[in-house]
Amino acid sequence: MIWVLWVLGGLVVLVALLVVVGSFLPKGHRASAQARLRQSPDAVWAAVSDQESWPTWNPDVRAVSRLPERDGRPGFVMELKNGKLPSRVAESVPPRRLKTVVEPGLPFGGSWTWEITPVSGGCEVRVTEEGEIYNPVFRVVTLFTGLTGTMSQYLKALGRRFGEEVSVTTEEGRR
Repeated sequence: MIWVLWVLGGLVVLVALLVVVGSFLPKGHRASAQARLRQSPDAVWAAVSDQESWPTWNPDVRAVSRLPERDGRPGFVMELKNGKLPSRVAESVPPRRLKTVVEPGLPFGGSWTWEITPVSGGCEVRVTEEGEIYNPVFRVVTLFTGLTGTMSQYLKALGRRFGEEVSVTTEEGRR
């Protein structure tokens, strides 16, 4: 019976330690991932800006449904394996830039900006996340998992959508 108390006590200490360490980490971060595709900016824009088609090419997205417009901005909800992610289009400049913002009420917040730049033989696609992680334990977890995994997966899935295997480069920083 005493070992159960030791295990429970150890877990409490571990969680407390994670909370303390996470409280000292910055909430904000900026991370990006980029890849080069042998596609025109218009073709990539068509895939990226049509959120309802994302489940057809991105295995991480199970479904996408539309939200009613608010303040003239369309919204959508992505159904992912870990839950639903309601977002809103904050900026749309075809075929160059698409910025989406996560709706409030989640343990994290921020935006994703897709930038499509023409280059010789195709285009370069960069996804930049400017976000905040409110839960200090989740901030500690990102020290081990990184901040660019989801963006990298999206870009690889986008490449496969066009029959390409892409190489993704990443950058991340906390603020």
